[in-house]
Amino acid sequence: MLKKILYLPVRLILIIAGFLFVVKLPSLLAFNSKQGRTELHFADFTEAYSAAVKSFIDMDGIAELKLYFAGEGLKSYLYTMDILSISILVVAIVGIVGAVAIMLLPPKLRKPLVGLVNFTATAPELLVIFLLQFLVIYIYRTYHIKLFSLYGFFGASPKFAPIFIASFLPAVFYIQLIVREFFTEEQQEYVLFARAKGLTHKMIYLKHILRNITPFCFIHFRIVIWFLLTNIYVMEYLFSLKGFMLGLFQFSDAGYLIGLLMFAVPILLANGLGKVGTFLLNRKEKITI
Repeated sequence: MLKKILYLPVRLILIIAGFLFVVKLPSLLAFNSKQGRTELHFADFTEAYSAAVKSFIDMDGIAELKLYFAGEGLKSYLYTMDILSISILVVAIVGIVGAVAIMLLPPKLRKPLVGLVNFTATAPELLVIFLLQFLVIYIYRTYHIKLFSLYGFFGASPKFAPIFIASFLPAVFYIQLIVREFFTEEQQEYVLFARAKGLTHKMIYLKHILRNITPFCFIHFRIVIWFLLTNIYVMEYLFSLKGFMLGLFQFSDAGYLIGLLMFAVPILLANGLGKVGTFLLNRKEKITI
């Protein structure tokens, strides 16, 4: 009982301590240009780390965040959370629907599509962003058609392009994960038995296989949410969007950490989905046994 009570507080303390350690790690290393070697300055690192911990304990970052939200901070935070929440919904729907649609296709059409998904999922997000920029600019210069706004200049707050960019690769990656679970589940004996009984291809995949891989869909979605957070950060930086992630750099270490904790809702959602998936998976195994 005591172990369960102390688990979350101890874990939170270790996360905060680890974050501050990584942030202050550069102060440990210094390059000596005269001797051409890297030196370790433990005293400087200890001093910087102690100051960061003291700043967090004193909650100096709260005053910074209050000042930030008194201006344009709240608008920036809501803008980023809008993009994140809609992107999560898009990835969930596109991932599940796309994977099911691929699996319902005939094998001759399914194989090249699976190969395309596997290839696209390995593409870096910077390449996707560059190709999208090139496409929009090319269409505008050639046909004088502006598809959508990309950049956050002059107070613009585009949503379609950020949502599309943030969710494109995570959705493809999610499709890839679910398709792999479909292929794995296909090898189970109950699938062969269902085919022997004459059940239709559609019924086997929608009624039986999809239901049995649902726990894995929940578990894999934890990775997708972290993928989305990374994409949104890259996107805000490259497109000069006035989002909350980009505004965090003006804070001190304590303010930056407290600001990151404001993204705890999607992270808790990811952990919750993972626990639900694990619970359903364990329940399924017990029932099977």
